[in-house]
Amino acid sequence: MICIWCKKDFDKLSIEHVIPEGLACPDELVRTDVACGPCNNSLSRVDRALVKQFELHTVIHRVP
Repeated sequence: MICIWCKKDFDKLSIEHVIPEGLACPDELVRTDVACGPCNNSLSRVDRALVKQFELHTVIHRVP
């Protein structure tokens, strides 16, 4: 299987959330077997930065 980010071949790929999970990514935007672990982990810092930017909004609107 080929990672969508680094284009390398891996035996197993991980779950990728189109919208960060911390911003309540709907199930229909969760993709399985598309990103390798190293790419997925390195992109998590981007997810954390986005969640931090929207933290107040998620609390106000009770986003889980």
